[in-house]
Amino acid sequence: MKLLHDASITAKSLISTLIGALVLIALAGLATFTLLQVQRTMEAANAAVGLRSGSRGVTGDLATGQAALYRAINLKSQNVEVALVRAAKIKSLEAIDHARVSVAALNIAGLEIDPQLLAASAKAVNAYADAAKQAASFVEEDAFNATMFMTDAEQKYTAAEHDVGILLAAAAKVAAAAEHANQQELRSGIVLIPLGSAIAVLLSIAASTVLGRMMSRPIVAMTATMRRLAAGDLAAEIPATDRKDEVGQMAAALLVFRENAREARTLQSAAAQARVLKERRQAAMDRYTQDFGTSAAGVMANLARSAETMRTVAADMSAASQRTRDGAARTAEGASVSAQNLAAVAAAAEEMSASIREISQQVARATDAAHAAVARASDTDTKVASMAELAARIGDVVALISDVAGRTNLLALNATIEAARAGDAGKGFAVVAGEVKALATQTAKATGEISTQITAIRAATADAVSAVREVGAAIGQVEEVATAIAAAVEQQASVTQDIVTSVHNVTTATQEATKAMQEVSAASEHTDAASGKVLEGADAVGRDADTMRAEVTQFLQAMASTSDEDRRAYERIPGNGTHAMLRVPGNANQRVAINDISRGGVSLRCDWSAAAGTEVQVELPGASGAVAARIVRSARGMLALTFRQDAAMLRCVDQALAHIGGGAGRLAA
Repeated sequence: MKLLHDASITAKSLISTLIGALVLIALAGLATFTLLQVQRTMEAANAAVGLRSGSRGVTGDLATGQAALYRAINLKSQNVEVALVRAAKIKSLEAIDHARVSVAALNIAGLEIDPQLLAASAKAVNAYADAAKQAASFVEEDAFNATMFMTDAEQKYTAAEHDVGILLAAAAKVAAAAEHANQQELRSGIVLIPLGSAIAVLLSIAASTVLGRMMSRPIVAMTATMRRLAAGDLAAEIPATDRKDEVGQMAAALLVFRENAREARTLQSAAAQARVLKERRQAAMDRYTQDFGTSAAGVMANLARSAETMRTVAADMSAASQRTRDGAARTAEGASVSAQNLAAVAAAAEEMSASIREISQQVARATDAAHAAVARASDTDTKVASMAELAARIGDVVALISDVAGRTNLLALNATIEAARAGDAGKGFAVVAGEVKALATQTAKATGEISTQITAIRAATADAVSAVREVGAAIGQVEEVATAIAAAVEQQASVTQDIVTSVHNVTTATQEATKAMQEVSAASEHTDAASGKVLEGADAVGRDADTMRAEVTQFLQAMASTSDEDRRAYERIPGNGTHAMLRVPGNANQRVAINDISRGGVSLRCDWSAAAGTEVQVELPGASGAVAARIVRSARGMLALTFRQDAAMLRCVDQALAHIGGGAGRLAA
């Protein structure tokens, strides 16, 4: 103590400075140790998060491969085009191979996880991959054999999913522990650094106080000033700053101390502000993480509903296939009955053909007989015409005889008159007698001609009688042929009745077959519609899966961002009275007020509600386009949305944040 009193002011100052330096070195060492601990826990947390993400990726690839393999088998069982079956098979094998590669790439170095869990998961995934490939090798050939092999693949898939799930749970547990340790280290650093600073200040004050009491009166004012500085009055003026002695050097050192204290206070204030800002940003990221989880749950619910729809439609397709088989059986039975009836129709047609041939022969005979009768009738007509001509000639002869008889009468009258005369009358009588003689000669000649004509008429009459008899015989033959034709027609009528009956039976069977085919067609249409629904369900599942994959990737990118500026953008800011336009598919656009907004999402004052995960679009003020978003929750007049995190959407959100933060308050278009 005596040596300390005898030391010069410079020595005392050096002692005080040495103490302060040692304290600062200890404080720097403490800060360095704290930062190293925080870095170590953050590395462990990042490794655990990476393992957890990789395990989830393996689980997703296994589920995708299993679903695609079942889809390929289902398509093959429905006799769909080979290209579709092959595409589903290739998709399944690619997903399974990716799962095998992913599980092989998992790393647990530095993590408190049993290596046997990773080895068991890799072994189970490889076993499932081999079984799935064996089942897939039969998909394009025989869906039944592929289904048989899928039994083993399903068991190994369950085992792989279980082992990977255990690994995922272990990774999650380690990640949670690492996060907790990181938070503990951060809290410890936040406590230890200010505490060390306080201790350093206290030690410096103590040293300054002890050394100040050992100094002479000229430095009393300096001591008072130092006390004010020690009390926190950093605005105090430092005396004796213009002196060149040790007191002046002390004053200069005190000035440095005051500036350092001010800087320390500034650093403490900045650290407090940084801590508050960090906590606020962490709360924003936690809120964004929670919103993302709710959105992902909504997407998974959509996937579950799509899967249930596909299961229901598959049941309908199975029932339609059963109806198709029943209709085909009825059609086959109707076709068999139609074949039997058609055989009967063929036999009846053969009998009818024979009957027609017989009728043709009888018709030919009837035609010949008719021709003969026509010829006989023609001969008869000719002969009768000859008789008519002869009769006409006889009439002429009779007229001649009549004329001769008249003239004879006249001559007889004249002879009588001449005879009454006498004498000279004799000459006239001679002349009259000559004329009578001539007339008598003519009468005799005419009588001969009449006799000849009568003979000809008799011959012609005999010929006419003979011709009439021949016509009667020909008509008799025609009657016989007509009788035969009538019998053949009657037989043909009977055969025709048999044909009509068979045709009626065939028609009935055909109608039944047609009805069955219509039922088959209706079942086919129903199956086609069901296939369309299955395809729509598969497309919906694919879209939801792609959306889920993209949003998970964007979320991980956002979580991996270490930029303070990027993290600051996820802090919520008030809407400042601005409005947005909400676009909902199937509903009218709504103009709603913005409650608060960040890069991760927005809260809107809106009475409209929908299920979590529903996709909407929002036109934000100052943005160059609509922003795609997904509903997180809707309650008590507030609608919370989370934004899609791709580059185009984030550009629009950043424009809106700049607009709203600037207080322009302009409405969205």
